Amino acid sequence: MELSAFVPDFTDVYRLRRPKALEKLLHRLRWLVPAREPVPRSRVNRAYLLSRLYAYRDEHGKPVSANTLRRVHSAWSVFFDYLTERGVFEDNPMLRVKAPKPPNHRSSGTSWPR
Repeated sequence: MELSAFVPDFTDVYRLRRPKALEKLLHRLRWLVPAREPVPRSRVNRAYLLSRLYAYRDEHGKPVSANTLRRVHSAWSVFFDYLTERGVFEDNPMLRVKAPKPPNHRSSGTSWPR
């Protein structure tokens, strides 16, 4: 079972709930499930998700902040919830991937590494 087949239906549902956020969601999903590269269900495991998450780049190919990675993690979690509800997965594989920690703003003023 190939995951990109589920992206159009998911985005149709998402569009109804958060139309202004759809463009960012699509970029985040296509980083995980490229339109022209098959991603079989069997490839999705903790190692694959971690490697894709920490390799994530913005629309311009630049590294992103920890907060953006948290948003990407969240978007992927919602996508896998959708797939789980449709019986593609027994449980959400993102549950095995911890979201990046937010920066500690109370620290000595150092910024989060990129």
